[in-house]
Amino acid sequence: MAAADLGMMMHLMSVMPESRTGMVMGIYSESENVGGIMASPSLGYMYEGSGAEASVLTVSAVLFLTAFLSVIMVREKDG
Repeated sequence: MAAADLGMMMHLMSVMPESRTGMVMGIYSESENVGGIMASPSLGYMYEGSGAEASVLTVSAVLFLTAFLSVIMVREKDG
C-alpha cells in the first residue's frame, strides 16, 4: 500500500505546476486523513453487521474506484 501511495504522490508532483505542488500534496494528504477517519468505523460497523466478506469486498471496490478516478483525472503535462 505504501508503495502505491508514494507512486501516486510522485506522479502528482510530476504533473502539477511547481507553484502548486505544496497545495496539491496538502490536499492529497488531508483527503487520505479524512478517508481514514471515516473508513475505520464504517468498515467496523459493516464487519459487525454483514461479516468479513462484505468488508473486504467494499475495500476492494473503493480501491478499484480510486484507481479508475486517478486514471481519468490525472493527466500528463503537455510539453
